[in-house]
Amino acid sequence: MSKVLPERERVTTGLLRTLHPVLHPPQAPAVNWADLGPLFELQGEPDVPADWREAAVLIPLVARETGIHVLLTRRTETLRQHSGQVSFPGGARDAADADIVATALREAQEEVGVSPRKFHPVGFLDRFATISRYVVTPVVAWLDSDYRAVPNPQEVSEVFEIPLAHLLDEAQYFEQAVDFGGHVRHVGEFKSHPQAPHRVWGATAAMLRMLRTAIVRGSPSP
Repeated sequence: MSKVLPERERVTTGLLRTLHPVLHPPQAPAVNWADLGPLFELQGEPDVPADWREAAVLIPLVARETGIHVLLTRRTETLRQHSGQVSFPGGARDAADADIVATALREAQEEVGVSPRKFHPVGFLDRFATISRYVVTPVVAWLDSDYRAVPNPQEVSEVFEIPLAHLLDEAQYFEQAVDFGGHVRHVGEFKSHPQAPHRVWGATAAMLRMLRTAIVRGSPSP
């Protein structure tokens, strides 16, 4: 583990420069509304409806001897929304949640069976709107490497890790133009990796790109 600790410290230092602080969650509108908004304008919905639900996801970073990894899940095929897709642990905010971090930690425990004590939040990425009418706050956190995942079979079919280096490599990312009722969207996707046999695309890929931007901007200039 000693080999990766300097890298963890470097990444943490950079993220603390660029993320929203843990004590000050982002309040601005979703960073991707310029792209997503026209899809709803086409349906006569020019503004984000008041009944859109607040949600949170955890972006867990795991320091291992082989380098830093990102934990991801694959949703079960029986879910009503986004079935079978790769995602982060997370979900809608409940009235009983103390704050948006509590939402992310609770959902992670419910979905992958990992105690909140295993996570160490660093900060927030910008809020992100999804086509399923959620406004998501991504919480970047370190996850203890000795965690043991126990997926909830009703929600998660698989928990896996992918090297952060793969996600930071510009050559591993591409976009495809998709037509939605006359509005062209560019949907991102990562190339496959031996440790990630499932398709990583859409909102998950977009938030991973946001993470990449935060890490790159926070890194010291050469």
